[in-house]
Amino acid sequence: AARKARKQTIKQQLIAVGRAKREEREAKLTSKRARKVARAAEKARLEKVKLATAYSELKAMTVPELQDQLKAFKLQGKTELKFTCTQKNRVAYCTQLQALLFETHGDKANDLTGDDSGCDGDGVVRRVRRREGGGSGKKRKGWNELNGYWWKDDETFDIERILDKKIETRSIGKAKKKSTKEFVYYKVMWANFPPEFASWEPETEIHDDYIDEYEASVEAEAELEMEEEAEDDDDSVDEE
Repeated sequence: AARKARKQTIKQQLIAVGRAKREEREAKLTSKRARKVARAAEKARLEKVKLATAYSELKAMTVPELQDQLKAFKLQGKTELKFTCTQKNRVAYCTQLQALLFETHGDKANDLTGDDSGCDGDGVVRRVRRREGGGSGKKRKGWNELNGYWWKDDETFDIERILDKKIETRSIGKAKKKSTKEFVYYKVMWANFPPEFASWEPETEIHDDYIDEYEASVEAEAELEMEEEAEDDDDSVDEE
């Protein structure tokens, strides 16, 4: 009788453990399904977001609205820039979006006037840089000019942010010793200059801190996207 009672107790314990595990699996599956539904709803919402076409439109937007613009740009495939949808502040959101608008719509995207930065007075005011002595006049030796912005040949500039990255493969060497080598470039937005002046610079000319920050943000967002895709795949398997 005692042995039978022990067997019955063990059986009940196993049943209880099995029931607990089943309930845990069902809870996890329910949670995953809820997240999947939420992502689908968010995707549908972002697909309906009307994308801005001019810098002035960004000025009236709140930070959440600016974030929606970035997400919508990426979702709707309007650009090939490798950017992240989460920025550190309003100025970062504005400047990133300005770069996207300029890439998409060209010069007509910048409809701001005077020294308006497009960021409600926050951050750097992009004043036109003029040659020493005032006026525009003719180009003089040692000076460069573009759209009213003047700078010296030996002048150095501060980086505001990295906007994109590309890798170019080139042939090096001669004849039988010819081989290929990859060269990495980053698209740099310069402090005190609007997105129109962003330029591709070799990685050797950029401080590691800027590169590390950009690469970390891109990698973090890519990992998040991969996790969401893997979770969606798991949902499909579980439902089968």
